[in-house]
Amino acid sequence: MVHVTDKYLREDFLYSLTIKNDSFVLGIDDSPFRKNIDRTARLIGTLMRLGGRIDGFFIERIVVDGDNGTDAIISMWKKIRPQKLAAFLLDGVTLGGMNIVDIEKLYSETSVPVICVTKREPSIESMKEVVRKHFPDNNYKMRTLSELTVDTIELRNRRKLFCNLKGIDPIEARTILERQCTLNLIPDAVRISHLLGESVKFGSSKRR
Repeated sequence: MVHVTDKYLREDFLYSLTIKNDSFVLGIDDSPFRKNIDRTARLIGTLMRLGGRIDGFFIERIVVDGDNGTDAIISMWKKIRPQKLAAFLLDGVTLGGMNIVDIEKLYSETSVPVICVTKREPSIESMKEVVRKHFPDNNYKMRTLSELTVDTIELRNRRKLFCNLKGIDPIEARTILERQCTLNLIPDAVRISHLLGESVKFGSSKRR
């Protein structure tokens, strides 16, 4: 685990020189779903420049508690591949219940760095226990969780984020998160995807 704090400011600044306002991120979140009722959920992607401009939205379907979340994100990426993505941004590694994103595969097939953020430190072992109990024969979920590591990133305002990273180091991830977490600890592109998912599902969204 790497704990990134202000002692890394010089490296952070040097990397920030290479990230321009017209660099893109794709913020991804799932729409609400009814547990044990809905078989699928919408996956929303918001294409956003680090300068704050929104350039598009993407919607895919994922199976609740399934294994197609990674492929759904890759499908979004194929639609915007000509654009230069600085990173995929996700609210944790799980979508639609226990549809776990394989960040190793996602980075391997797209060469786009992956940043999964949570406000509380995730317990990978607790997630493994859920898989053992409810998906005992699913080796994919267990393998994907076993490959995860957690980095702690402290933003300049002393707020902490816990991140699963692939294809990007914590210093570089911090630079992107500083530009994206303008209202709270949820990256703007992810927050917008969340609000859009609620609106599509319920006709309106709650402030997040």
